[in-house]
Amino acid sequence: MNKKNIKHKISLVYTLRGILAGLIISMCFFGLAVIAGTMGYGAVTYVLAGLGITAGFGFLGFLLSFIKKGAVMKDIIRQEKQYGVSFDASPVREAGNSRTVFRSDDWLVFHDRMRTNAWYKDHISAIERVGSRTDGSRKGLMRITDVDGKKMAMIYRISETDLEAELNDWLHPVIIPEENICPKCGTVNEAEAQYCAECGEKLN
Repeated sequence: MNKKNIKHKISLVYTLRGILAGLIISMCFFGLAVIAGTMGYGAVTYVLAGLGITAGFGFLGFLLSFIKKGAVMKDIIRQEKQYGVSFDASPVREAGNSRTVFRSDDWLVFHDRMRTNAWYKDHISAIERVGSRTDGSRKGLMRITDVDGKKMAMIYRISETDLEAELNDWLHPVIIPEENICPKCGTVNEAEAQYCAECGEKLN
């Protein structure tokens, strides 16, 4: 299901961006149509040309999405074979409110503009904030480093300072010993506690 959702997202983004690019270019044709109409000339040709350009760019975006989907799926399949963990093992959900970073229990997915990448958790050694933009947007740069200490090519923009903390908690989770968790109410107790501070239940 994760693979299907990611492929659908890639198709949608590239197609919409193609349509947007076509609309921007077509504005001059729509402008010519308005001018031609005010001067008594036929405006239909310019309108049709603008619509044709928009549709054409949308189609090009859709075709480009197949190339991107193929590259991402190839990378995912390679890592699945390498680490023996399915990309569909757990649901992918949005990380924070970034709208571009997604994660499951074992995978991290980044998607923005012309780039889509997926990484298996064990291939990542560090996620760090390395700078910020100066345009007042509060967007920063985060870098992913692989287990060999090499900087991965992907550097992405974020708009939340707490996203770094969330991703690092995901990458390096704090493991709480089972004996500190109350079997009755689920309260997390101090390491040396013998009884639950919430309900008084004896801990294992």
